[in-house]
Amino acid sequence: MKKEKNVDKQVSKKIEKVNKSLREDNTDNKENGVFNNKITKNVATAFANIDMKRSLLVLAVVLFIVLLFMVVIPSLGKTKYVEAYQVYLNNKPIGAFEDITDLEAMIDTIYSEHETYYDMEVSRDTKLSYYPVNIDKQYLCPSKYYQNILRNSLEVNVIAWVIYVNNTPVLALEKRDDAQWVLEQLLLPYKNEEESENRSDIGFLEKVEIRSEAFDYNKVEEKEAALRIMQYGDDIEVKMHKVVSGETLYSICKSYGLKLSDIKKANPSLSDNTKIYKGDSFIVTKINNIVNVRYTEYQEREEQMPYETIVLYDDTMYETQKRVQQPGVVGLRDIKANVIYINGSESTYEVLMADQPSREPVNEILVRGTKTLPNVLILASEGRMPLPLSNYTITSRYGNRDTGIEGASTFHKGVDLKAPHGTPIYASADGKVSFAGSKGGYGLMVKIKHDGGVETRYGHCSTLLVKNNQYVKKGEMIALVGSTGTSSGDHLHFEVRINGKAVDPLG
Repeated sequence: MKKEKNVDKQVSKKIEKVNKSLREDNTDNKENGVFNNKITKNVATAFANIDMKRSLLVLAVVLFIVLLFMVVIPSLGKTKYVEAYQVYLNNKPIGAFEDITDLEAMIDTIYSEHETYYDMEVSRDTKLSYYPVNIDKQYLCPSKYYQNILRNSLEVNVIAWVIYVNNTPVLALEKRDDAQWVLEQLLLPYKNEEESENRSDIGFLEKVEIRSEAFDYNKVEEKEAALRIMQYGDDIEVKMHKVVSGETLYSICKSYGLKLSDIKKANPSLSDNTKIYKGDSFIVTKINNIVNVRYTEYQEREEQMPYETIVLYDDTMYETQKRVQQPGVVGLRDIKANVIYINGSESTYEVLMADQPSREPVNEILVRGTKTLPNVLILASEGRMPLPLSNYTITSRYGNRDTGIEGASTFHKGVDLKAPHGTPIYASADGKVSFAGSKGGYGLMVKIKHDGGVETRYGHCSTLLVKNNQYVKKGEMIALVGSTGTSSGDHLHFEVRINGKAVDPLG
């Protein structure tokens, strides 16, 4: 440690000696900030006597100071600010320009180039604004790139003719005549009909306008494509059908999954009474038209006069029951009217003159029941009658079937419940036994009459445990499972009827 302190003292003396020499020999150079050869020589001599590690550190500091004066400080003095203009195109900054005298002319040139290329007038609705700024010269836009910068910054739209429907732009065309042609083609089928002499006010149901405005050139349509879009919507393939022998409008509609109104809408010349012949062709594409054609047609025709329905109530009938006591008859009269059509289909009409009825309407008289439904009828109608066995397997359900058994019905009016021979059968609800005995294909059978016109039947029994006119309770044992009548094995045929009509016991 003592030795290191002695070294430090020696270094300090050496440096002080060097500094003294510098002050004596370089007074003039000190004022100018320049190091002469003598200073350099003295510094080198001084450092030669200092140990190597400390020499390198001091040398680095000196070199940094030299570089600071030779490179960094002079470069600061070279920064040059100039007066320029920050330019905005439609309120968006596009750069700083030193000379703005030719910018507007350049924009006009660019617009002219687009007009030549598109062969259409372009929108020149461009706002050019600029503000003076002081800016580092290196950040200026080079003048040779002015036009390219403007060209890349301009959004050029053409002046097109746009069809509006209910104030919404639908599509654009190059010329007004093209837009007008599209609208006329939409109306033309309704003007060329034989009945058109009685038609008036042929036009569009919607508010349709043609406006001139700026539009994206890539979205401007040719007139034929525009007509197709107005009729069918965008990107739809129009299909044609050629009639073959035996076809009707209804069969053709069914084969294409269309309604008759769809076919008539696509083919205005068709009507409900139109006859079609082999070789006729018409459109079978469903129209998703953007506009609808409306017109008025004067007609003299027979009008139906509706009848009224008078409802009477009967407390002997259930609330779900009704019967027509007197059928209604529509009246008839001759009228003169203006009939409103939309896309060829009648919408409404206004009676201009009416003759005396040739037939007066006759009111319908309808009788409805008010009697509350018994619970058993509700259960039966909903397929929720309690099944008469506690353990069973369903082998045949209600409906069409093919059993392969001679004499068996092809329409099953009940449900077959498979169970072992002699299994107890229970009544599904309270009621009166209306039949207990042998009944053809049913074999040994029990019929029970319940409230609300409900009847249950239990067939193919091996043993009957009740008699005719006997009253039974729900859950009371009435018979045993067997295989009598038309049967292929032990099971119970369970059937539910409402007012004599078989219904599905399982709903």
